[in-house]
Amino acid sequence: QCSSVSEVQDEIQTNDMLLKVATRKGKTEDIQRYSEAHEKLTELVSLYDQLQEVPIDEQPKQSNIIQSKIDDLQASLDLQCSSVSEVQDEIQTNDMLLKVATRKGKTEDIQRYSEAHEKLTELVSLYDQLQEVPIDEQPKQSNIIQSKIDDLQAS
Repeated sequence: QCSSVSEVQDEIQTNDMLLKVATRKGKTEDIQRYSEAHEKLTELVSLYDQLQEVPIDEQPKQSNIIQSKIDDLQASLDLQCSSVSEVQDEIQTNDMLLKVATRKGKTEDIQRYSEAHEKLTELVSLYDQLQEVPIDEQPKQSNIIQSKIDDLQAS
């Protein structure tokens, strides 16, 4: 999850480096994945640029953005948590399952639990950010652009 153009640009650089490695090694699936990620990241930069041009009085409340990200992550994990402690409990359970899968050498499970760990960790971070949002925030913003950003980050 990136929250600024510079973070997305850093992701593009990392992704492009991984794409070059995959290309050199001839790994077709990785080439496909990193190429698709490059397109999405480039679109994300464009959306952030558009978002900067939206008048301040139309920008979304920070808490709405964070809550939307929380909702998207929870949906992708098929999870309903309402606090950091609940998510941390899920992380512990997930990590235990990851260790079992690792011991048994179950590659698909290792991949799934590793991805879930990343999303759960991001969820904790989002809940923490939500706690830090000032009470009097800026009013709503161009929901179309923000929705596109959220969709891209969810994919």
